[in-house]
This record gives sequence, C-alpha cells and structure tokens, in this order.
Amino acid sequence: MKVSLNELKKYVNIDGISPEELSNKLTFAGIEVEEIIPFASGTNLAIGEVISCEPHPDSDHLHVTKVDIGSEILNIVCGAPNVRKGLKVIVAKVGAKLPAIEIKKGNIRGVESNGMLCSLLELGVDKKYLTEVQVNGIEELDNDAPVGETNVLNYLGIDDIILDLKPLANRPDANSLYCVAREVGTLFNREVNIPKLGDNNFEKTNLEFSVGINTASCSKFCARVVEGIKVTESPKWLKNVLNSSGIRSINNVVDIGNYVMLLTGQPLHMYDYDTLQIKNLTVRDDLNKDFVALDEKTYKIENGDICICSGDSIECLGGVMGSLHSETRDNTKNLVIEAAIFDSKTVRLTSNRLGLSSDSSSRFVKGINKFNQGDAILLAIDLLNKIGGVEKISQEYKACNVEYQKTELECTYSYINKRLGTNFENKLIKDTLTSLNFEIVDLGGDNFKAIVPEYRIDVLDKADLSEEVIRVLGLEHIESVFPETTITIGRKSESKEKEDLIANYLVDNGFYQIVTYTLVDEKDAVELPLFNDGELIKLLNPLTEYHCVVRRNLIPSLINTVTYNANRKAKDFKLFEISNVYEQGKESLHLSLGMYGNELYQGLLRSKEFSFYSVKGVFENLMALLGIEPNRYRLERVESDNKFFHPGRSAYVLLGKKKVGVIGELHPKYALEKEVKDHFALMELNLSEIFELRTSLTKMSQISKFPIVERDFAFVVSKSVEASAIIATIKKAASQYSPEVEIFDIFTGQLLGNDLKSVAIRVWLNPMEDTLKDPEIVAISDKIIKSLESTLGAKLR
Repeated sequence: MKVSLNELKKYVNIDGISPEELSNKLTFAGIEVEEIIPFASGTNLAIGEVISCEPHPDSDHLHVTKVDIGSEILNIVCGAPNVRKGLKVIVAKVGAKLPAIEIKKGNIRGVESNGMLCSLLELGVDKKYLTEVQVNGIEELDNDAPVGETNVLNYLGIDDIILDLKPLANRPDANSLYCVAREVGTLFNREVNIPKLGDNNFEKTNLEFSVGINTASCSKFCARVVEGIKVTESPKWLKNVLNSSGIRSINNVVDIGNYVMLLTGQPLHMYDYDTLQIKNLTVRDDLNKDFVALDEKTYKIENGDICICSGDSIECLGGVMGSLHSETRDNTKNLVIEAAIFDSKTVRLTSNRLGLSSDSSSRFVKGINKFNQGDAILLAIDLLNKIGGVEKISQEYKACNVEYQKTELECTYSYINKRLGTNFENKLIKDTLTSLNFEIVDLGGDNFKAIVPEYRIDVLDKADLSEEVIRVLGLEHIESVFPETTITIGRKSESKEKEDLIANYLVDNGFYQIVTYTLVDEKDAVELPLFNDGELIKLLNPLTEYHCVVRRNLIPSLINTVTYNANRKAKDFKLFEISNVYEQGKESLHLSLGMYGNELYQGLLRSKEFSFYSVKGVFENLMALLGIEPNRYRLERVESDNKFFHPGRSAYVLLGKKKVGVIGELHPKYALEKEVKDHFALMELNLSEIFELRTSLTKMSQISKFPIVERDFAFVVSKSVEASAIIATIKKAASQYSPEVEIFDIFTGQLLGNDLKSVAIRVWLNPMEDTLKDPEIVAISDKIIKSLESTLGAKLR
C-alpha cells in the first residue's frame, strides 16, 4: 500500500518527523516500508506566462517563446505542440535539477534558450496518471496560477512523499490509512484525529429498496440509497491523493469509493440506482451464466462465485469487479452505495480463476474490519456532498448472517513478561496496550482483560498481546542472554536408526537407493491399492496431470523407475526406496524394493533369474536384522484372482491379522501392461507398522558339545497345508532340542492323488545335556510324527 504523507498528516501530527525516521519506526514495529518515493521533484522552478510564441526560424516543430516569470523574462526554445501565447506554464530555470535532467543554458539551432517549459512527466509524475495531452505536451496551468510562484510543487499539490508499505499477512489493518495513522500516533506519541460521522445532516429519501443474503460466503451486506448526486471530474486534491496511492482518477463518484477504501480499508461499490432491474440487491452464489464486467469483457460465472444480483441480473461480482450494466455514468442521478464482508477464500478463488485482481479483492483476501461497513458508507456520502452535492439519503439497509462481537482476551502481566523475557512494570504494559487502542479492564492482582480494537482482526490470543507490547517498546528491551537448558546427548530416533540400518544393509548387498516424486498420476495412485486403500489426497491446483495426487504406496513409482531404466538398456539391477506415503489423516513410512533381470553370481558365467524366492530371502534377512523372529509374522498367498500380483508367486506379509506388506512377482498380464519385459521380483513393506513391534535384545546360548542328530522324514499332507505350518509344528514338538528344520523335496503326482503332496523334511536335533541314545531319538521322532498327524492330518510316507 502506498501512503501519501500529505494525506497522512490530515489524521496525525507528523511535524518534525522525517520520512526516514517514520519509515524506520514503522518497519521495526512490524509494518515494513519498502521504499520512500517522492511523488514529483524539481528545483529552481517557477510559474510563468508565455507572452510571445513564434515559430523557430530553423525548425518546423520548435517554437521560440518569451516567458514572464515575475522577476524576469526568459527566452526559451520549446518543442511542445501545445505551447502558445497566454499559457501559464511550469518553468525550469537554468540550474534546475529534474528527476532525469539538469537544465543548462543552451543554443538550439542558433537561438539561445534559458530554461525549459515542463510537463508533469518531466517532474517525475508517473505516466499512467496523465492524459495523452499531458504526456505529449507541457502542463497547462489554470488561468489564475500566480506568475512568479517558486514553490511550484506545493502549488500543484504534488509536493509529496510516498511510503510504499509492504505489510505482512498478519497485519491486514495496515491496508487502511486510518490504521496507519493510529500506528504512527502510538509510535511517536502523537494525537490522532479520525473523524466521526452521522447521517443527521441529510434529508431522508423514501425511494424503494431492500437487500438480502442467500449464501454463506457473505456474512454482512450494507447499503444506502443516495438521491440527487452530480457526476463530475474530481477536484485536484482528490486526484493527487489517488495518484500518489497508485490509483487512476475516473470521476468524483468512483474516486470517492476508492478514496474511502484507502482511508478505511473497506471496499465500496457504487450502483446506478435507476438501472437496477428491481429495487433490491441480493447476494447469492448459485449462478452459471455470463457476466459483462466494467472492463467490458465477458466472464463465465460458476457455482460458488459471489454475485450481487438485482432480479436475475448480476450487478457485481462480489469483492472482484462491478457490472457494466449498473456502472456510474455521467448522467447518473441516484446511487446505491454498498459495503459488505465477503469470504476471503471464495474471493481469492474467483479472482485467480478469472484473472481479475484489484485493490478491493486483495483487501477481502487479506481480511477487513467487520464493524465499519456503515461508517464507510457515511464517509462516502459526506465526501459526495462536499464535492458534488447530495439531496437526500435513505436509511441503512443491512442483512447479516453473523453477529460480530469484539474479541476479549484474559491475560496476566506476568505471562507477558515471562513470554518476552522482560521485567516491564504492569503500568507500562497497560499504557502500551492502551496507546494501541486496546481497552484494558483490571481483574484484580496480576490479571486483566483486553478488549481488542475492532480493526485489529489479527489479535486472537493472549500471545498476540505480548507481541503488541514488545513491537512498540522495542526489541532492545529483551536481554541478550542464553536461556538455561539441560544438556542432552543427541541421537537419532529409534525409527530413524532402524531405517538407516535397512538402507545400509541393502546398499551393502548391491541395491541402488532411489528417490521418486511424492506427487503421482491419479491412475497410478488408484491402481495397486495394496494394503493402503484410504482416501487419496488431491491437489487443488496441480502443476501437471501427472503430479496431481499424493501417493499412498511406493510400488507404482518403483515400477515406473524400473521400466524407465530398462528401456534405456539397463540390465540386471536392484533398487529400493524408503519414503513416507500419505492418505487422508494418515502418514506412514514404507520400503519398496525391486530386483530386475538376473542375479549374477560369477559375472555372466553363472547367473540366476530373480524370483519370489530372491525377494523372500531379502525380506527374511531384513526381519532378522530388525530382531523379529519368524514366529512373529507369516506369509499368506495372494488371492487367486489378484490382478496385480502373480497368485502362485506372491504373498502378503501379516503381523497377526494385519496386512503390512507384499512380496513376489507381478501378474504376467499386468507386467505386460506396464512394459516390464524381464524377470522382476518386488516388495513393499509398511515400516511404520513393523517398527512398532517390540523386540528384545538378542539372546545368546551355549553351543552344544554333543553330536547333532540328523533325521529325514517324508509326510503326505493336503496341498492346502503350508510349509511354514509343518516347520512350526516340528519345532514345537522338539523344542527341548533347539531343532533346525528344512524342506528338501516336494513331490506331487497321480500316485498320491490330486489333492495331496509329499513333503520331505530334514531335522537337526541339538542335545545340550548329553549324547542322544537311540531310544531317545525314536521317542522324539514319534512325537514329531504324532504332532503332525494330529495337527495337520499328515501321514508318514
């Protein structure tokens, strides 16, 4: 926001305060001043009158003029097309310094020239505030301009300094000149004069009118009808204020709306009362139609856009831009002046979608005072009356969805000192908050209640009160001492240590770690739901369609990485990734792992295709690395109709009944679809779930001093019996001898029957107390056989 010091001094006394001092104070109090800009500049200037103007004898576009500046008559050569005898002009005398040039005595094509006749552009006024005539020629002053006046900038009202404020998002009140004046008054202990207005000075009109709200995106809508106004050009002072604030002058009605917005921070909109379809304005957001705006362009309105309508005609796109249909014209006699509170998010989305941004929309997006809509309208009416005249005004028409109350915060003086690390006296804290227009009510002892000024919508908590105190009193009051802390030994979290353990193990065993995008294509995220199938997190404004949702599994990214490398002639490689994945309301750490092509045992001389057993071996090693015994987890064959994983070569990893991973090979059809052309074994694990398993320290036991006993068995069992169940039953039956069990052969065939299989098992028994005798070996063998018969229905072959 650009603040004119000439305008600021109307509301707060800044005499004796330099722009630099003002800038520093505001910046250190939290309202950054980015730049100090002179609105216009020039030295050694005077107002003159052209007393003669003749064509240059050696030029077809130059003129030789004689200019009376009161103290002398100057001979000046001028090339402006609008120079003429009798014109009052701005004269830059020899030695004058302008923003882009220093004036020197010269000789132009044989004619002496002792100065320059100036345009406002040459004095530094921005081109966008000037008419085409002003840009292309010299400035034409009023006939009553005093010849010989040397304080030219002051006479023209452009002797001004502009502070370019860049308030942070937490200070939307700083987008109001009144609030900046209050801030300056507090910082420099100066009196602030904000005018209070009423409507008693105006005759009331009985024109028919009403307002209404039919959307939650508008919480308050106020309006008054004004009768008998005159649309004219704005006076010079108003043009200068708007220009210094970066706003181009249109006419007195539009300019007053913009001026009131600058003063109060409340955007206004003016409607030509006589053009309204019906004498009612209703706010709604359920329209889908075209809208012709003030810029004469047509925009497509969608459901959710805030529209102010008269009947079925859209008269304004709430918070963004008005309608061409009801704009203020030269013949406008009766006005509706509206002030409202619109939902910030809705205004921002509409403004961004349509590419329409304005001072009004930016204020609604940042937040506005919820209490001053009626005052802003009265201020506009008062200014209209002073500039163009007002015959009658209506009552205030108001519709509200919310009844706003001032924020009240209970706090203690000790809390503020403790939070700031200061020792301010209670009275100093109270006086500081009072100077910021907080109403302080003592509650006894150390307690007080602060009633927040209505324009400070950013103060919501007692912590904000402490910030208000220190930004005014100054950060230098905080002592530069180190806080007392307990020294602790830094270390990684247990989860991070386990993560690093896995990563280091995989790298040591020939895997390459990859990092892929968290944002993925929605198709990839929906496919392969695996064991995370919660609601997807979608981006509102994705950069591309391929990065529009947050992934909830890692395998799709792994497959894309494998195919990308394979298509570029990479062969026989192993990859892994450890990353967080997300669902609505849930975050977890996952590991994905892929083995593509062949395992090279002796270079190209001896290799073996990666398969389910390759990745299963890695999985079992990782679990052992984490200290998780095989009896803590189990593998379960994937469904026979699984579309993504080979039903005979893939398995889910379960902890109890909870699915925490999948290992195996892709379904051939799905592999063909994803262009996976070689052997590909893969795995994904939910490490968050696995890391939650409690593990104890590794227990050591003495190595047996006695001979190990080895026995082979062959059992006929149902094909549905899993090998893990057989191994577990044997270990339980012979647990006193710490058995090791391995399957070394599986046989199926017609001799056994279609539903049976023969499983050959080798068992090693480790006696700890004595060498096993034949009777003991027979006894434990019988126990193993009976356990398998009773538990799994197995028969010794």
